[in-house]
Amino acid sequence: MGAVVSAMDGDPDNTPEGPNDNGHNVDWIGLSRLERLEPRIVWGDQAPDLTPWLLENLDVIGDALGLDITPVQREARINDLALNMVGEDQNGRPVIIENRLEPSDHGHLGQLLVYTSAVEAAVVVWVAPRFHEEHLRALDWLNQRTDSSIDFFAIELSLVRIGASAPAPVFDLALQPRDWHRGSHREGSSLESAQTHHQFFERMFESIVRRRPGYRVPKFGYDNWVGFFSGPFGFYDVSFTESGGVRAGILLDTQDQATTKELYDDLISERMAIETAIGKMLIWERLDEHRASRIYAYRDVGDLQDEQDFDAAVEWAAEMITTTMDVLDTRLRSSAQMLLAGGASPTHRATS
Repeated sequence: MGAVVSAMDGDPDNTPEGPNDNGHNVDWIGLSRLERLEPRIVWGDQAPDLTPWLLENLDVIGDALGLDITPVQREARINDLALNMVGEDQNGRPVIIENRLEPSDHGHLGQLLVYTSAVEAAVVVWVAPRFHEEHLRALDWLNQRTDSSIDFFAIELSLVRIGASAPAPVFDLALQPRDWHRGSHREGSSLESAQTHHQFFERMFESIVRRRPGYRVPKFGYDNWVGFFSGPFGFYDVSFTESGGVRAGILLDTQDQATTKELYDDLISERMAIETAIGKMLIWERLDEHRASRIYAYRDVGDLQDEQDFDAAVEWAAEMITTTMDVLDTRLRSSAQMLLAGGASPTHRATS
């Protein structure tokens, strides 16, 4: 049996709850009831109906997260999928928003991860009326295990109204990074470092293109490393180390351990000639316990917040990559192709 709310003793009119002059159900002191509604009563059965509204009202998402989000693109096509919205936060970090009018499910979780990797998103927002516990656990796991420069959020969407008033949207933050600070970032996280790394790679690629016009700048995010100009040998990479330095060189990975190690051995057999041509002492890591091997130069970058140190490190990395490509790129690609085809490398053929 439901509870019955009656007027308190001492009420002058002893009047039960009833409609007021505006047709709203109110109690004897003038209070009404808050009613939660299904979002579909406003947006129908199709999620696209929700997307244009959110695009015009991104501040409601921003308020829930404590971020200032600027829209960049609606319905971004990613292969045969369509991401609802791409934006940027106040720090220039890519934001993706995937909104649904049905409860969370495995399929949409998978799509969210595809979108995240394709866009190199730093802020990932999933909006749905309800989230199942296993999906919240998955997002929490991602927040704990991925790089701290990427943040996953779950927001539950509902509608409320009082009496006969117009429905109002409510966005409840169902999940956030455990050490998230509204309007900022994860406590103790490397957001500032991530932004610095992104700016570093941006300037580095500008310098590479100035030195070698026509090179296509790859997509890159806010991680502490970037791999690019790939081929059958692996790829070139630049990365920041925990010791506060930067390394630039080649990551050898033919997707086959034996072939990769043979390619490495072929190169190190001419170590002196290669280092002389590049003009730097290199660090050679065969990494027998891994499929890949690495050849690189290292530099202590000093203080990246200092403009001179920053510029010097950028130019050093750009010079290292372009010089290495001039010296080794043709050889790397042809040797890897021959080894993968089952033949000997050019050096081994010449000495056999």
